[in-house]
Amino acid sequence: MCALSTAELEKVLVLINSGHSAHQISSLTGHHTSTITHIWSKHCPHVPKSSGGHPSKLSPTDMHHAICLINSGKAENATHVARSLQSITNQSLSHETIHTHLKKAGLKAVVKKKSPLLSQCHKHEWMDFALSHRHWTIEDWKRVVWSDETKINWLGSDGL
Repeated sequence: MCALSTAELEKVLVLINSGHSAHQISSLTGHHTSTITHIWSKHCPHVPKSSGGHPSKLSPTDMHHAICLINSGKAENATHVARSLQSITNQSLSHETIHTHLKKAGLKAVVKKKSPLLSQCHKHEWMDFALSHRHWTIEDWKRVVWSDETKINWLGSDGL
């Protein structure tokens, strides 16, 4: 790090406090970026530094809209959300960008659990059961054991 005069140091400190980035200050003063960063750390640790990187393509409003699309079922995945947001914002959006933002928001991709399809035979059996028991009273239904697929031993144990 080269030694700076007090006037140059004051100029750098004024630029730091005014909100300029280290690269902008470096180009304005002619001093190396590492010199500016060192001065920043030493004299102005309270001033926040830029996080760097490209600014986000999605605003917080766009992200909220994307989350609402997913939660409401109007969009199934990041590709559908990207298409929807492209038509609203008129800017090109990648499904990977949407996927990254959804992950940051706490959503994650999972494979939907498949449920067995009901065959025509199953449907007819359900209808026959409903028709044969439609005249049952509440007292009749109270005598039914609803197990919800839990194994219940009526007489004795299995020897376990």
